[in-house]
Amino acid sequence: VVDVLPTATNKALDRAEQLLLLKRYEEAIGLFQQLSQVDPNNQIVMLNLALCVYETGIKKKDDAKLKEAVDLYAKVLERDPNNILALIQTARASAKFAAAEKDENTKLRLINDARQSLIRAARYGANCLAALRAYDELKKQFDTDVDLKLKLIKAPQTPRPLRRLRNPFRNPLPR
Repeated sequence: VVDVLPTATNKALDRAEQLLLLKRYEEAIGLFQQLSQVDPNNQIVMLNLALCVYETGIKKKDDAKLKEAVDLYAKVLERDPNNILALIQTARASAKFAAAEKDENTKLRLINDARQSLIRAARYGANCLAALRAYDELKKQFDTDVDLKLKLIKAPQTPRPLRRLRNPFRNPLPR
């Protein structure tokens, strides 16, 4: 029985990730929610759940879904403040909210939040210039922001701990 649970969980995770790749976000949300209940500390599940909720909110133009996605990204960042994907997705959401915001002060705060998230992600090794080109929300908001682009280029890289390299010639399966 102990071996069945991880196998079933892995199959469910594989299926949810397939649905995510196929852009069937609503179906994937249900699986990712079940997986997050099984293992609430799994960062990959939380990130994928947040991404599905965010993309569903964009597709349906549902601000409640977008805010739910931001809350999920905030949970990921509570556990891992240097999570590059969560930082970039948070910047996307802030830029999206800023574009629709009427109040000028709130709009400036959201834009500043997005800029700070991108700069933090760049410090941890993310290619944020590619993110600016890839995501429409960021492209619209920061396309002419030369100062931000310079900060992203010059962001001091925080060194990551070296991982032990796997020997490619060693058989990974035990004999």
